[in-house]
Amino acid sequence: MTLGKDGDSFRSQFVLMGRPTMILLRLLAALSLAGVLLPTYAQIQHPPEVSAQHMEDTVRSAYGALSFICGLQPVVERAQGQRQPIPSPQDTVDSPPTYTITDMVIGTIASIGSRKLKEFMEVPSGQVLLTQFTVQSNTAEDGTSSTWNECKVSWMDFKAPFQATDSNSGLGMSMTEVARVGSSMFTEPATYTHYAAFTVATEFQGKSTGPHKAFFLFGYNADGKEVVSPQDLYSGAQGLWKVLKQQVYPDQLLTSTFREAPGMAEWIKANTVADTYCSSVRSDLCCHEGRCGMAQSKVSLALEAPTSQH
Repeated sequence: MTLGKDGDSFRSQFVLMGRPTMILLRLLAALSLAGVLLPTYAQIQHPPEVSAQHMEDTVRSAYGALSFICGLQPVVERAQGQRQPIPSPQDTVDSPPTYTITDMVIGTIASIGSRKLKEFMEVPSGQVLLTQFTVQSNTAEDGTSSTWNECKVSWMDFKAPFQATDSNSGLGMSMTEVARVGSSMFTEPATYTHYAAFTVATEFQGKSTGPHKAFFLFGYNADGKEVVSPQDLYSGAQGLWKVLKQQVYPDQLLTSTFREAPGMAEWIKANTVADTYCSSVRSDLCCHEGRCGMAQSKVSLALEAPTSQH
């Protein structure tokens, strides 16, 4: 399970401690010792209703947004001369990760409260996809600077030091316990009331994982604001948290001189979609059936503006 503020622990523990083979299962073991008496923030007497369609759209758009932003970084590097030109239009070296989501089941935590965590999530075995968010900057000749988010993707081998069981890890916890522990340990204090469970297959640079089990928890904080907790240890856990918490529309890229760099016009065109695909799930991107792109109206407005305006 992904633990820690901003969901960073899965990746940051790997990087900072330098021992990727032990962190995840130790986190699972720690979770099993955390107890079930953590606060659930019950002061939310009547949380807003959440529809099944909203939850499904949130899940699919999160993966779509992650794929979108992870496709930008290699194009920028190539435009900066940090990568060799693409040998042919059929070359997929710059292709972003893709996610195929199936078998989605949506409901209340109460309806699955007695079922175990291991029924809804899988501990990695073999390769996992790591996603690292960075901030790219560009300075024009007139000194005007612009920044935008990017995402670097890579595969990493995960080798567990011991076999996780119900007794030595959190896999044996009930989903009621998971929701209670998560109310304090995930992203921000929240009461989790609903879930979306599914299988997801991940593909990147000719390699793939899955389909494997994953789930999102849905709830609300003390102010009644929606909080979403993604739990997918194979598909770029940190990236999912990031795209759910922040906007990834590269507005300053579209209004900077860098939009005229080699390859950028093609990327902008390929990632622009009709406004009819926009919804209330995301305010920055328009997503449809798991694919996200930039709204045609916003792109047109940005490209019509002089590059000196930010």
